[in-house]
Amino acid sequence: MSDSTGTRRNRRADPRRGWSLLGSVLVLASIACARGTAAARQGPASSPLPRETAAAPEVPEAYRPLYDNLSDALSTWEARAEAMPAPSAAPTTFGAELLPANGNRGAALLQTTTLVGVRLYLDRLQELGVGGVTVQICDPLLWPDYPDNDAYADFFARVADEVRSRGLKLLVETGPAFIGTTFSTIRFDWSALTLDAYEQGRRAQLERIAREIRPDYLSFGGEPSTEAMLTGFDISVDQHIDFVRDTARAIDRSSGVLVGAGSGSWEDPQFARRLAAEPSLDFLSVHIYPLTNGFTDYLERAAEAAELARSAGKRIVIGESWLYKATPEEVRGGIEFADVYARDAYSFWQPLDARFVDLIAGLSRAWGVGYVSFFWSGFFFDYLEYEDSLAKLPLPDLLQQLHREQAASLEAGRVSDTGREFQAAIGSGN
Repeated sequence: MSDSTGTRRNRRADPRRGWSLLGSVLVLASIACARGTAAARQGPASSPLPRETAAAPEVPEAYRPLYDNLSDALSTWEARAEAMPAPSAAPTTFGAELLPANGNRGAALLQTTTLVGVRLYLDRLQELGVGGVTVQICDPLLWPDYPDNDAYADFFARVADEVRSRGLKLLVETGPAFIGTTFSTIRFDWSALTLDAYEQGRRAQLERIAREIRPDYLSFGGEPSTEAMLTGFDISVDQHIDFVRDTARAIDRSSGVLVGAGSGSWEDPQFARRLAAEPSLDFLSVHIYPLTNGFTDYLERAAEAAELARSAGKRIVIGESWLYKATPEEVRGGIEFADVYARDAYSFWQPLDARFVDLIAGLSRAWGVGYVSFFWSGFFFDYLEYEDSLAKLPLPDLLQQLHREQAASLEAGRVSDTGREFQAAIGSGN
């Protein structure tokens, strides 16, 4: 077991570690506060209302070098994918992040209108053909002494019921909320805890999720370095493995829940190697964001993780994925993740986002991935058209405009070009 005091690291947000920002920025407030529209009450239509495909918007000159860099990186892997052997016979379930139910939203989840938005979002994702959804249940929402923990547990159980009623798979990802950043409304002081107390709280929450929410897949954590950055605990590989092993042994699996853990493709490969060899786990998880830092090919790292899982007789899960809009030099230099996510908003990225979705779908089949999820699923419905005035807005104001557009498209049943590519790419996979 790990040292009860632990070593605390500086809690300054390390921009190299925030690549999977757990989505509370995309709260889609107007969807969560949907007013019981006919679309929400009547359930999914037979197919999404189409949006006419327009010519791809011109890439602004300031973004052209980055766009071309990402395009070249995708081309390299698209050529590799074409030369790969036939896809695995094992079926791949394709999913997407259920953003309105993201745990970082905190108290907003307990509003009576939130489930209306969750149902509409589920309907729209199901119209695209998803076979599952991913929900982030952040620590410490379900800890025994956290305020309203029973209400949060009830909310997530009701979300799980909605997912199951549609015949979809559910992956629950866990880890600390993005406390102390603009990306979470949750307030909690990790520094008041020892590492032992922190792990006890995490274990209690994971046991409760397995017992009361009963997902198909339960991940104990997907990015150890992000966890360390957020909490301030300097958690060694050995300590992390000890926690995973002890927790897996404590989980009630009578509901059929599969348990696993993993790391980001940019993180220390030791995590993936050690977790793949851990007999208490059913699956190994990987998160895919940056393609490369110029020296390390992170998609190659993901391929290695899939091979590790296969060799160990485990399933492989891609718990999160999206095209990270940064050059290799920016990745190496530690660009602020908020700056990267601000870039995502614009429609000129659609051709690259669509290619990334298609590539990850194809690689998932080739690698024998059991479940793969795409994180920024709001872009399946809409983007903003680039304007210089938008680029000058503070991030919260930019996101507010983006979410307003996405909310309108969700309510109307419109789909972006990226969403249509997602629909086509996963068509035969679920």
